[in-house]
Amino acid sequence: MTEDTAPRGVKTKLVGVVLLFAAMMDAMLHWRGGFALALSTILLCAAGIFFYAVGSLRSGRQREQLREKE
Repeated sequence: MTEDTAPRGVKTKLVGVVLLFAAMMDAMLHWRGGFALALSTILLCAAGIFFYAVGSLRSGRQREQLREKE
């Protein structure tokens, strides 16, 4: 890995965090308005968790590969 490239999984984890943030903001607006949670909010949260987990797995594999090379 060179100095100018980002480690694997960083972009995927960032997308997951953004989706989770959007889902939490939507959930708070629903709560404040007195509405029940919409299915879209739950799906946004699930997608955020999924993307974050995929990014974590990718970064973990890269660390293992770097350790094996040493």
